[in-house]
Amino acid sequence: ELMESGTVGFVYVGEDMTAYIMNTISAQILGVDSSVPCRVSLEDVKGERAERVRTMINSARITGHTQRSHMTMDGHVPRSYEVSVSITTNGFCVLFNDVTDMQTMDERIGRAVGHIDILEGPVLRSLSDNVSVLIGAGSAMEGDRNDALRRIGEAVQFMDDYRSVGLRDPIWASIDDLVGRVHKQIDFGRAQLRMSVEGLQIRVDPSFHAVFKHLIVNSLVHGWNVSVIDIRCRIKDGDLTIIYSDNGKGMTPEEENDVFDQVYCGKFGMFLVENIVAASGMTIGCVHSTTGAMFEIRVPPSGYRMG
Repeated sequence: ELMESGTVGFVYVGEDMTAYIMNTISAQILGVDSSVPCRVSLEDVKGERAERVRTMINSARITGHTQRSHMTMDGHVPRSYEVSVSITTNGFCVLFNDVTDMQTMDERIGRAVGHIDILEGPVLRSLSDNVSVLIGAGSAMEGDRNDALRRIGEAVQFMDDYRSVGLRDPIWASIDDLVGRVHKQIDFGRAQLRMSVEGLQIRVDPSFHAVFKHLIVNSLVHGWNVSVIDIRCRIKDGDLTIIYSDNGKGMTPEEENDVFDQVYCGKFGMFLVENIVAASGMTIGCVHSTTGAMFEIRVPPSGYRMG
């Protein structure tokens, strides 16, 4: 009862590789039916995680030392475990300690430090440079003043969007809803939005709608006469790919390589896109296309579901 009430997975394995004691958490991790009585032979348990435990037990048997490793259990909410195998008088003690929350906190601290570096670096410099233009407004051209005001507005908006990226718990949201939220905010002009997302939901940072916002703004502002913006999905080998494309002028190879790295030039939108996607456990890349701009967001199996 004590082992079942805790949060640590526990298995006692005899010298003959028989698991004489196994609590429910361990059974779920190893893929064993928890309703089956104890005395399960680990040699008969299939799967990568069971194989890892057998390898650790054999290593402990040979070296005489406790073995430690890390293990991930996939699901709608992936879990990370620190695994240890220690030698006992008549067998081995296997412990699965859930470290997901600690890893999440470490990642959030790292992101917060990164936020400070960006906000105190290129964002502050952009604000300072453009405020200097406004202070010297008497000698500045009207166009320069307007550009400075626009860049200040972009920097302030970036600060508002960026401040909480990766620092809040992820949410499940349909792609339809995320794009729909943006569609109400942006004037598409004559551009048509086409979507084929098959009712999919993705597990994302709460600010993920800003990904579609900046991709669409990027198309409308820099694409030159964009008339069609297309968002569709592809599932292959368990991975989901969200494909965003437009029929604009496209980008040169140099622009494709640098599209996410313009923050130090005072351009924050696509930098924000990459950071939100990364905070959601996904990756984004610019795909070369001769018919416009194209981006692919790759989502792992644990990051999507049918809505």
